[in-house]
Amino acid sequence: MKSVPLLAPCQGQIASLKEVPDQAFSLGLLGSGIALKIPAGSTNLCVTPCDGQLQALMAHAFVVEIDSSNSILVHLGVDTYRQTSDDEAATDSDPEFSLLSEEKRSVQAGEELIRWSPREDSWLMITLLPSDGSNAQVKITADEGQIVEPIQTVAQLIFQSSC
Repeated sequence: MKSVPLLAPCQGQIASLKEVPDQAFSLGLLGSGIALKIPAGSTNLCVTPCDGQLQALMAHAFVVEIDSSNSILVHLGVDTYRQTSDDEAATDSDPEFSLLSEEKRSVQAGEELIRWSPREDSWLMITLLPSDGSNAQVKITADEGQIVEPIQTVAQLIFQSSC
C-alpha cells in the first residue's frame, strides 16, 4: 500500500467537510477530504498540498493531478466563483486573490500558487476528486480544531493495491 502526504495549503483550523456551508463539499459531491477555517484579514500564501501536475489554476481554486486516476482539488472560500454578465470569472482580477504561478506544469509539495487575503472568515477545502479509476482514499491525520501551519501534514492519500 502506497501513501502520499497531503500538506496544509495555508494556515487555518482543521474542520470536517461536513461543516462547510456549501453542499457540494459538505455532502461529498466533490470528493472526500478536509477543510480549514481561515480567519478574515489574514494573508495566506497558498501552496500545493502534494507533488503532481498543476492541471488547473484559477484565482479561487487549483487542481493537482497525482496520477492518471487521482487529482486533488484545493478550493479557496465559499461562493468565490462569481459570474459576470459575460460568464467570465470575476475573481481572476479580484484583489482578494493573486496568482503566483501558471498551470499545465509539474509542481512540488509546498510550492506557492496563490496569495489570498479573505475579507471575511472563510474556508479552504482539499478534496480527492471523484474518478472511476481511483484506488485512493483520504485519511485525515490532523485533529479537528487543530491550528495548522502551511506545509504541515494534515492527511494521507492512501492508495489501495489493485491485486
